[in-house]
Amino acid sequence: MIYNGTVRSGSGKASKVFVWNSRRRINEIGRALHEKVVPGTLNLLLDKRFDFDNHAYWQAFISDGKLKDGTLFKPKICRFYKCKLMDKLDVWVIKFDGGEQKYTKGVKYSVVTNKVEIISQYNLREKLNLKNGDIITLETYDEEI
Repeated sequence: MIYNGTVRSGSGKASKVFVWNSRRRINEIGRALHEKVVPGTLNLLLDKRFDFDNHAYWQAFISDGKLKDGTLFKPKICRFYKCKLMDKLDVWVIKFDGGEQKYTKGVKYSVVTNKVEIISQYNLREKLNLKNGDIITLETYDEEI
């Protein structure tokens, strides 16, 4: 399936989490994918919902951790969806299980699933000269990974 996505800024948390504790999390992700990935994610707002349940994915257990500010990250199952970005680069959509629902003051709400985070062996903003508002294509690989 092909998606059109608009490049958006993220919160910056992914970069911090990935390099926490001597790059522990980014190294775990790299081992799970059998390739080196750089810290941080490219955030896209897609033209339609990303079908997390029906695209092929690789799954791995990613351990817990805690940032200096006290933010706690519990162990989670992480899904990786292999995709092609702009018909050029192999990338991964990353999704931690349970990420489609969050809680605010005890009330559960759904997170929009047309927002995805992309990881890669490259800093994608630099490699593809991307800026917020740019529209790019993301194509899923729907065979087994």
